[in-house]
Amino acid sequence: MTRFIGLVFSLVLSLISWCVCAEPVTVKVGGYSFPPFVNIPDDPNQNVNGLTIDLIEALNQLQNTYQFVFVSTTPKGRYRHFNNGRIDALFFESKKWGWSDYPVEESDSYLNGGEVYIARKVAGRDQSYFDSIKDKRLMAILGYHYGFANFNSDEIFLRENFNIYLTSSHRNSIRALFSGTGIADIAVVTKSYLHQFLAENPEYKDKILISDRLDQVYNHTILIRKEHALKVSDVNQYLKTLSEQGKLQAIWSKYGIHQP
Repeated sequence: MTRFIGLVFSLVLSLISWCVCAEPVTVKVGGYSFPPFVNIPDDPNQNVNGLTIDLIEALNQLQNTYQFVFVSTTPKGRYRHFNNGRIDALFFESKKWGWSDYPVEESDSYLNGGEVYIARKVAGRDQSYFDSIKDKRLMAILGYHYGFANFNSDEIFLRENFNIYLTSSHRNSIRALFSGTGIADIAVVTKSYLHQFLAENPEYKDKILISDRLDQVYNHTILIRKEHALKVSDVNQYLKTLSEQGKLQAIWSKYGIHQP
């Protein structure tokens, strides 16, 4: 009997030791250039930064069951990387951005946003300039989904149906408006990036006409691979806790985002 109790005690200690020492489950969070959510500096010696990186850090500090790590991808490549297992989750996404046929689960919405049209301010130009974009030269981001195109991101479709130039960043889009080359009349940018750009470049505040009309309004969610150990219920609880602790609001404020 004493030997049996000793064996049970040893087993219990082993289980406790295993629980304590168990490694956290890795969650590979894909991210692509999408300021201010992911900022990829031109200088390779500088670290990737942005809302996604800050949220990863906050989640890792909150719990130790999962270890969230950032994995770089591209707007177009994120679907392929999801299929081949390079990434398990994406932050600040929306299922309507081409994910309907993929095995993903979607968290509760935790941040609202939108995209606006911008143009150069010139004499006589007002909000009516944005009433029609079919007759304008557009600047947009390769791989992004836009309301004006019914969220079809296929570049062949976009070029066949719009006078559009596809680039890799919002900064390039804004520069194109002022390049003097006539490459673009209108650029589509996220409200959050535009706010950041104008804060860093105040000389443009009187040079850019911003549409009252939105290209789209979106509710950011976290997308997770269905078969992954991380469950939507876990993510929703983590987001709720971070919100109650005021940590989400602190991250938003860091980037000039004012979320009700």
